[in-house]
Amino acid sequence: MSKVLSNAISHAIENIPEQTDRDTIIHWFLESRQILGSDKPKKWQAKDLYFHVDSKAVAGGFWNSTVATFSNYKKSKLPFAVKLALPAILATVKAFGGKTIGASALKGATSLPVLFLLFLGVEGVTTIVEPFSKGDKVKDPVTKLLLTLALLESEQKISKELADVMCDRLVAPCKADLSDDAAQMQADLLALSPSEFESHVMALFAAAGHPSGATQASNDWSLDGWAKLPSGMAVVQCKHDTPDNQADSADIEQIKRILEEQKASHGYFITTSSFTEQAKEQAQLNSALTLVDMNTLCEWQKAGKACIA
Repeated sequence: MSKVLSNAISHAIENIPEQTDRDTIIHWFLESRQILGSDKPKKWQAKDLYFHVDSKAVAGGFWNSTVATFSNYKKSKLPFAVKLALPAILATVKAFGGKTIGASALKGATSLPVLFLLFLGVEGVTTIVEPFSKGDKVKDPVTKLLLTLALLESEQKISKELADVMCDRLVAPCKADLSDDAAQMQADLLALSPSEFESHVMALFAAAGHPSGATQASNDWSLDGWAKLPSGMAVVQCKHDTPDNQADSADIEQIKRILEEQKASHGYFITTSSFTEQAKEQAQLNSALTLVDMNTLCEWQKAGKACIA
């Protein structure tokens, strides 16, 4: 029943005429999915979802039309299978606490979405958004990246813990305008702010055809970005430093721990400086870890993309 309802909602989103509105709705569902995936009790999830619905004007408008469709489902253009299943679905939704919710009492554009989302759960919401991962159905770059992470987590190609960190204040990468002259290129890289440097590095991954995001929030792992490679998920740490401040073995420890404990297939430690011999020896203990110093980074810059073997 959950899949039937999810497919019906997904179909309703596809019929929204404006691309921007569709992207906003999908983004809203992805945020809802994160709430549903939290460790909070259901009653606290319901509270968070309630305020989440209430704070999204477009989502509220979408649910108004969806509620109207479900209210008149016998006369609607919903698929026949949905019409057959909807009374049972609504009865199940009612069990989540919607005492006044039923086929003849669908009036709330805020309480009903909360109950539906609790009924659907993470898997149901994933089913809603999954069709939009194909082709160019989503335009907003951040929404596309969040969708990529949600599906990778659903397919168990990355851990939920890692997905949550990478979703935190996610931004689409942006290339900086650097000189083509070798010496000036290095000076330009050093002149970037740390966040600009991280965004630029991840843009080089994106330019190589790998969906990539920069994570600007501080987190326990100090991850600065990620990229979806053919081999799996790559995690990235960036160190924006002066040439005389080499990255040492202590800098390598964190990204090694992520690779060893999480479901990431590769790791990149990228610096505007170089690496001590101890750092290089430490990195060699994990074949999935690649070190990128200033010279290699400039080679990537000249190529206009991350040069990944």
